[in-house]
Amino acid sequence: MLTRISNTASVNDMERMLSAKFDYEFLYSPKTVINGLKETSVALITANAPKRIQYGIWGILPDNYEDSWKPFQSSNNTLETNIKNIQDSNWLFDALLYRRCLIIATGFYTFNVKDHFMYPTYHSVKNQNIFCFAGIYNVLADGFITFTILSHSTVGSKDIIETPQPIIIKQNLYIQFLKKKFLFNQLINHELEINRDELISNPISKLVYKDKNYPINVPHLPYNQSYY
Repeated sequence: MLTRISNTASVNDMERMLSAKFDYEFLYSPKTVINGLKETSVALITANAPKRIQYGIWGILPDNYEDSWKPFQSSNNTLETNIKNIQDSNWLFDALLYRRCLIIATGFYTFNVKDHFMYPTYHSVKNQNIFCFAGIYNVLADGFITFTILSHSTVGSKDIIETPQPIIIKQNLYIQFLKKKFLFNQLINHELEINRDELISNPISKLVYKDKNYPINVPHLPYNQSYY
């Protein structure tokens, strides 16, 4: 399950790269760790407003939902949604058809168990400081946006914790992803996303567990060391 991402980009860099303007840019602040297990807002671009950078709450809720985020996520975690299973859920598939979004990030975290301890790994994209996850969104009764990040399952993994494979859209296909009427098979077949060899992956300090806004260049440590 993908639970933590980062976005350390500046407003100017995001606006320039994505050819879009921020809504309420004063609300944005760069974050090394964005913890989706806590109700939090993330910068994104929706199919309905491709020239605006808005904010969405990570963890999609049903369209026009009126209750709070926490009880829903406690019983049905929707931070990440496997694209192969999305057809089994009418409300999520409806969002895929009509409400796609690009979630803006500079990196994401995965976790695994080694020598009986949990360790994090940080992933970014080569030669691309800013990138966008594929996502779908709904709008709540009060107008707030909620979203989920689309991913592939890890086939044949022997890891104790399944490593998420979030879908990262190719930069030249952002508009196509948002606007094309139906692209389910393209998503299933990895046609819209970067190659996995474009990812840079490094083990990092366990400070990530504490959700502190530490510099991303905190020295990488051997697995048997920690900043605890």
